[in-house]
Amino acid sequence: MSPVRQRHDRPVHADHDRTLAPPRTGHLDIAQRLTLRSVLQRRRDALLEALSLHESGDGRIAHAADLLAQDGDDAPQRDADREVDLAQSDQARVELAQVLAALARLDGPEFGRCLQCGDDIAWARLQARPEASLCIACAVGAERASGGATHPSM
Repeated sequence: MSPVRQRHDRPVHADHDRTLAPPRTGHLDIAQRLTLRSVLQRRRDALLEALSLHESGDGRIAHAADLLAQDGDDAPQRDADREVDLAQSDQARVELAQVLAALARLDGPEFGRCLQCGDDIAWARLQARPEASLCIACAVGAERASGGATHPSM
């Protein structure tokens, strides 16, 4: 069972098709992890607040009252607004899941390492997207493979 070379010159077992990453040396220091934790916690709190407000009973009751008070001629616009509102809530839930997953991984040795190739994710990328789970090369490859759709966790 000899290793073969694959993407990013990482050895891979041909029979298991999984990367044999070198031992983790920890490219992120404690200060960097604390910085990322703070950013992720603030983002988590903001997303939870936005979702809570959006999904709260009071918010829905006020929204329903506004709809009843509106003219019936703008029903198509209300439907479109509702669809946008639902899509934004769905996106916030996806982002919240990514932020929570990043917080759960933060203290582990795998945080900051690409989940696909095993390379370290650049510090600049983590500063911009602390929930990123893929390095730039793998994120670009995944985006191309999906037909150009963007993936927030990449």
